[in-house]
Amino acid sequence: MTTAKGIAFLDIEASGLGPSSFPLEVGWAFLDGPSGSRLIKPASGWNYPDRDPLADELHGITWQQIDTEGLAAWEVAAALEQLLGGGRSTVFSDAPQMGGFWLDRLFEQFSAERSFQLVDFTLALRRTFPLTPAADDADRGVLRHHRAEADALLLRQLWLSARRD
Repeated sequence: MTTAKGIAFLDIEASGLGPSSFPLEVGWAFLDGPSGSRLIKPASGWNYPDRDPLADELHGITWQQIDTEGLAAWEVAAALEQLLGGGRSTVFSDAPQMGGFWLDRLFEQFSAERSFQLVDFTLALRRTFPLTPAADDADRGVLRHHRAEADALLLRQLWLSARRD
């Protein structure tokens, strides 16, 4: 059984939703610990033209931010593996299929495979705390900020709210 210290929430902002989309930002929040995020510079083969203008409008991440603050994709993958990998964490995502797709794209740039999987946040919340307002809020995607760390913190808050209800 995972201890509370090993529970993390992960969110990813991306260039779009299509098959050529790629991650631009990853954010995390531990249940009983720190949160953070990293902007990701596009790797070779991740093309700027593949960005969806609607996604850009939604998250507001600019190319200038990525160029000045972003890290290489392999660096972000390495940091995530160190932070979340090795079976030390249960990692919740409110979009595990798309998140897994973008993590796979990210980890293609790293020399090791990802050792953590994403767990469906809404499904887990409903199974663990079935009759709480937080579970209803999770279903509706309440108050998404569309920045990775802020949304990971929102997932953590929904989990904590459900736990208290």
